Amino acid sequence: MQNKRSVAFGHFPRIRIQDGEHLLWNPLKKQAFRQRPEERVRLQLLEYLILQSSIPTSRIATETAVPSRYSRGRTDILCHDPDFQPWLLIECKADNVKIGPKTALQSAHYNRHISAPYIMMSNGIQDLLFDMSPKPVALEPSGYPPEIKPGFPFTSMEPSYWTGRGFLPENMDSDAASALSALLCHLFHQSGESRSYLTLNAPHESKVYTHFYLLTNAPGSPDSLLAFTVMAAGPGDAVIVAAGNRRKKITGILTIAIDQSGTFHSPELIMAENDNIITPDISPVEQICLEPSSARAGKPAENIIPKLARALEELLLHGK
Repeated sequence: MQNKRSVAFGHFPRIRIQDGEHLLWNPLKKQAFRQRPEERVRLQLLEYLILQSSIPTSRIATETAVPSRYSRGRTDILCHDPDFQPWLLIECKADNVKIGPKTALQSAHYNRHISAPYIMMSNGIQDLLFDMSPKPVALEPSGYPPEIKPGFPFTSMEPSYWTGRGFLPENMDSDAASALSALLCHLFHQSGESRSYLTLNAPHESKVYTHFYLLTNAPGSPDSLLAFTVMAAGPGDAVIVAAGNRRKKITGILTIAIDQSGTFHSPELIMAENDNIITPDISPVEQICLEPSSARAGKPAENIIPKLARALEELLLHGK
């Protein structure tokens, strides 16, 4: 049975920044990889297994070799039972690839020489899990094996978590890092809003902003979406990037630099209709983002997202 939301939802791959490039980091292989959609999904699922399942990392492997004539020759993720026999085979697809019976059959074919009793297919958005013995049976999330059964959503307000995943830089002022970590936890962990890995190109700049973005509806514009993220931009520095989209067309892009002390500066708002660069009033956004973590604790994400969305809507859809 297809799970409405992947167990990987709310998990993000670890990042290593080398020469300004955000590389994917496999914590089991202790190796960096260039960004590829399938690799991101694999590492998101790996994060779920490490942080939320009861399977020890000693029984989780990536890229296990299998006879290549049946597939590309290596598994994505293979979990073993306590006797170190194959137990769960996970095959990953890019997040824009739909998963269904055909892809599940491919994995079953792939499992001939693995003989794992469970197979999971995932694109990081939705999952398909099958009990393979004696015949393949699709499982509802409520029927997942206890080792991987979805439980409470994972949350973290620790700056080290968000630093390790490319949202925040190292060496940022502790108060600013704590405030931004609490914000990110509310947006990306505690809310049910969609998120997507996007690339935004800022006009008049050579910079490209590629990262995971929160997607939310614009409160006063039913036909519009807002995208928002915080990403590390260098030692101690970060940047807020947000964009408006109306009827599948970008209306504006906002960037706000954040220095090591947590000071917001150099805001630029570029409206698509005229490509003019505006220096906007970002005080409403800054106030929301830097609210102390102690003040944010206990507040539901549902209260914070509308406030942020309204502030971004004024800028990105109306150019104010």
